[in-house]
Amino acid sequence: MAEEAEQFKAAGNKALQAGNLTEAIENYTKAINCDGTNHVYYSNRSAAYLKKGDGNNALEDAKSTIAINPEFSKGYSRKGGECYIYYIFFVDLEVFIAILISYAHI
Repeated sequence: MAEEAEQFKAAGNKALQAGNLTEAIENYTKAINCDGTNHVYYSNRSAAYLKKGDGNNALEDAKSTIAINPEFSKGYSRKGGECYIYYIFFVDLEVFIAILISYAHI
């Protein structure tokens, strides 16, 4: 199973580098299904989800990466990347709401 998982990981890496994000996610998922204890598979899928703009799944995979291997620094950087994106989104949303409120008072 571990060898098959590594083959799926390699296919996922190749797809990710080529920008085929859905294919990359599918391959990393297959790797996880073969070996759900390997933190790297979750980390790589997190990166693919993030590139695809799916912050929720990227964050969940980053959390899984950290849960499996708290010593793996990329897990924290992945989680930080997702949190940064959410922060930017919420700051922009707050600014947008403030603008709407100010126009409502005109």
